[in-house]
Amino acid sequence: MLGNGNVNIAANNQLQLGNEIRADGNLALSSQQGDVVAQSVFANDSVGISSHGNIDVQTVQAANDLALSASTGQITAQSLLAGRDLGLRAQDRIQLQGDAGAGRNASIQSAQAGVQAGNLSAGNDLTVLAAQAIQVAGGASAGGDLALSSQNAGVSAQTLLANGDLSTQAAGDIIIAGTVAAGGNNQLHSSAGQVDLGADLYGANSVSVIGNSVQLAQGLQSGGLASVTANTGAIHSA
Repeated sequence: MLGNGNVNIAANNQLQLGNEIRADGNLALSSQQGDVVAQSVFANDSVGISSHGNIDVQTVQAANDLALSASTGQITAQSLLAGRDLGLRAQDRIQLQGDAGAGRNASIQSAQAGVQAGNLSAGNDLTVLAAQAIQVAGGASAGGDLALSSQNAGVSAQTLLANGDLSTQAAGDIIIAGTVAAGGNNQLHSSAGQVDLGADLYGANSVSVIGNSVQLAQGLQSGGLASVTANTGAIHSA
């Protein structure tokens, strides 16, 4: 399906599109009472997809903004790319099997479940908020600030990189296999779990680590104040 201008496809119930959809302008897909299922979606302007239930897409690319909203369900996607801002909102879980990126800001929120992703990136700020676990199989990077927050579970990733401030907050374990680096302040705070870092920890301005126990495999470097606190257990550092 090809639209020379804007494309708007709205369904009262299930909306299922098997073929590629392209729009020279804006592209909007919506279902008032059901799910939205689509394969490849491309727009030379912005893309908006909203559903009462689930959103299941493969590849979605927008030259400007890309917004997905599942008011009672989950979001499942393979690849998401926004030239400007990326916004994902779901009541249930968000599962991004590949990469999700934004040229400017990216905001990902799961109100009652967790977030799973391959790689996450933003040219400016990147924010991920979840009620349950945040799991990034690859890395999360931001040209500005990077914030990851799990209200009731843990955070895991391969690497976390921010040119600005980096904030990782969790109720459970924070486990990062690779480098955790910030061009500003770097905070990793777990209220009821351990902090386990497998590589370099760096903050150009400051570093703050809090957990029940703390493992720093490669130590830490800070351009200012450095604070490491183990509330109930031990601190191990190279």
